Formats: sequence, C-alpha cells, structure tokens
Amino acid sequence: MVNPLVMLKERLPMQWLRERDIDLLICSELNSQGPLRDVFLGGWNARIAHFYGAWVSYHDVDGETDIVASFWAGDNALVLLIENKIDAEFQPEQPQRYRERANRWRDSLGPGAEVETVLLAPEEYFENEGSELFDLQISYEAVIAALAESDDPRTQFLAQTLENGIESHRRGYTPQHSEATTRVWSAIWNWADADAPNLRMDRPVSKPVGAGFIHFVNAEGVSTAQTGRRAKIVYKPEYGNVDLQFSNMEVARLQEAARDILAPDMTVARAAKSASIRIKVPALDFGRPPEGQEEAIRSGIEAAERLRVFFMEEQPLELL
Repeated sequence: MVNPLVMLKERLPMQWLRERDIDLLICSELNSQGPLRDVFLGGWNARIAHFYGAWVSYHDVDGETDIVASFWAGDNALVLLIENKIDAEFQPEQPQRYRERANRWRDSLGPGAEVETVLLAPEEYFENEGSELFDLQISYEAVIAALAESDDPRTQFLAQTLENGIESHRRGYTPQHSEATTRVWSAIWNWADADAPNLRMDRPVSKPVGAGFIHFVNAEGVSTAQTGRRAKIVYKPEYGNVDLQFSNMEVARLQEAARDILAPDMTVARAAKSASIRIKVPALDFGRPPEGQEEAIRSGIEAAERLRVFFMEEQPLELL
C-alpha cells in the first residue's frame, strides 16, 4: 500500500477553492496583524488606522455582502462592503444593490464615516460589465503579492492557496467519478422518474464525490425558464432538506408573505444567498449503497413533488 502521507504531500491542501472558502480565509487574515489590511485600507495607509472588525456573509434588506470590514482613525471610520468573485457572473442588479446599500450605510453612520464598495476578484474579472460600479477593485493578484512578502507561515499558506485556486479555476475543474455517489443518484432518479415524473429530473450519468444537491431546474411549473430563475426546487439529501428556494430573498420577507399558506411541516429557512420554504426528510448517505435507504429516497422525492404542486397552487411569487 502506498504511504497515504506521501500521497497527501503531493496533493494541494484545498483541491477546489470556492468563494465561501476565500471569504473565510480573507476574514481570518484581516483579523490578524498581517499585511492584508494595508491592501484594503488603500488611501487610509497614511493615517493611523485601527482595525475594528471583519464579518462574513452579512445579510441586509436587499441581499448579502460577502465580507464587511471596518477601520477607524480618530473620529473617522472606514467601512468596506466587499463582493468576492472567482468567476461567477453578477446576480441581477448586484453591483447596483451594493451601491444602494453603501448609500444607506452612509446615511445611517453619519458624518465622518466613509463607506466604499469593493470588488475582490481575479484581474480579468474586472472586464465584466458592472465591475466599474464598485468604488474599489482589488485583484487576487494584488492580494497574493502582498501576502507573499510576509514570513508568517499562515499568511504564506493563504497566498499559495489563493494562487492555486485561481489557476484551478482557469484550467477548469475535472470531477472524478464516484461509483457510490452515482449509484445513489441513479436510485433517486429511478424513484423520481416512476413516482414524480413532473419533476423532470435529468438522468445522472456520472457523479463525483460531493455531488450532493439535486436541482430540479426543469420541474413542471417551477422550471427556471418559467420563473425567470427566481424560484427552484432543490433536494439536499445529505442534510435531509427539500427546499423551494427563492433567489435574493430575505427570510423575514418570505416568512411574512408565506405564513398563511404553509403546511404544518413546512418552514422558512435561509439557503445560501436565498430563502426557502423547506420540508425536512430523512438524510441520505452517499457513501452507502442505496439499498436500505429507499424510505429516505421516497420521502425526498415526495417532498419535492409536494413543493412543486404547492408552488403551482399558491403562486408565492405573486405574494413576493
């Protein structure tokens, strides 16, 4: 048997870097005494600036800010509303919503507070339309260059991880087939095709480890084409969640709109940058054969079909 530690040494610590991973790494580095603060301070470098804090995934009335960072100097404060992008397109009106959010924060914080919107992304991303609407554009490359000057092993790790992450996205991700995961997906498809054909689940061919969310993007009445991508049904077997998911939606708003139409086993929950009407079902284990997990599969498909019918009958988008 090959020494597993030797194999691990040849593997990148993070094979595929996601935006959420970068958010957490950046927030952690900002909370340290490393060089990253100077990159984000920009024109404040000449002042004696003190770090106030950094937060990941701040939800506001019009959406989510990936990272909020704040500094202060005397009676002045600097607040940065940071949107982090690797390669995903902007959501509808996303740059404009960042500008509106910054204006609200300025009004709330009053004189002496500067609030700036920041786009953090690879340099080539700044060619995308909407990038120019951000007050500051900070490239991954600039972050890597600053971090690489540090002798701190943690900071060096972040620099190398970001560099590897950019290169991985430029080359593209090649998923590795998982027989166990594919077998479970196939069992889910068989059940959906037989008992809930209106979900129109695509037949799986090959799935990698980690392929855990099933998006019913073609479901009758709730397809992304019919809803303008504003709503979709997502089955998350490993978590035991089946969601009717509404994009760019605040939980409080969905709770208010849907409180009189929900069934007893339906709740409103947060899901990534969206809000969802959720039904809990037994969780699935993609590492186990589907045999013996039939009841969990049946429950998941039944819940997805119920949410499809619920959407068509109640038309919650009209309430929102």
